[in-house]
Amino acid sequence: MGAALFAFFVYIRFKQIEHYFRLFHQKSHHILNIIAVAFGLISALGMSIVGNFPELIQMYVHLFGAFLAFVGGSIYIVFQGYFTFKMLPHFSSKFTAYFRTFLGIFAMMMYFGAHTALIMAFEKTSDITRYEKKGMELLKWDPSDKGYSYRAASVIMEWFIVAMFNAFIVSFVSEFKKFSMEEPQCKFLAVEMDIEEDQKENEDHQGQGDTEGTIYTDDFTVDDDDADEETRATPVVYSEEVLNFKGVVVV
Repeated sequence: MGAALFAFFVYIRFKQIEHYFRLFHQKSHHILNIIAVAFGLISALGMSIVGNFPELIQMYVHLFGAFLAFVGGSIYIVFQGYFTFKMLPHFSSKFTAYFRTFLGIFAMMMYFGAHTALIMAFEKTSDITRYEKKGMELLKWDPSDKGYSYRAASVIMEWFIVAMFNAFIVSFVSEFKKFSMEEPQCKFLAVEMDIEEDQKENEDHQGQGDTEGTIYTDDFTVDDDDADEETRATPVVYSEEVLNFKGVVVV
């Protein structure tokens, strides 16, 4: 769920930036905006992998997902700091721009620090490597274990990264209040064209005055009250197009 919400956030931010630079005729940022979206979606994919492949079941897949989530997300945040500077002063302040840029750079540094600490923690362990242990033995470290301090540092830095990601998203609360989106509209082009053609044929037929008898359709009724008895007794020949209308009944 968190990965899906973050992907939705990435999409909304993409549309905001795209619309802003279109108003100011600055198409040069379009490619950078697409690249930023790519890193944002990579981060969302990593979050999904982390959630669906727990460390106890698929450690290497879990670590790969964490790499995508943290590195991709950090790069995405740096891009958003850059765009915030470019959109000043219409949406945010300079403080917000510097804050987002700092979050992205610091989050990336923290990730590589956490990754290095994790490697050192496993290298410090004596006897059997932790990778060969099963269940909670893989995650539960005792203070007496060698490498415990590195493991604790790695976990703390990971949670700091998560906190920085949350702070980054919260920084858009006031900015998104100045931006609105309309829900997408769905159109069936082929069907609408057929309906328009049928309506045009209806109008043409009514304009010709060829209204002997009564024609009942789903939308209208044509009745010639002025026709005399001889005219009413005369057989009426309707064109194939008219008879093809849905619900046509000739009385």
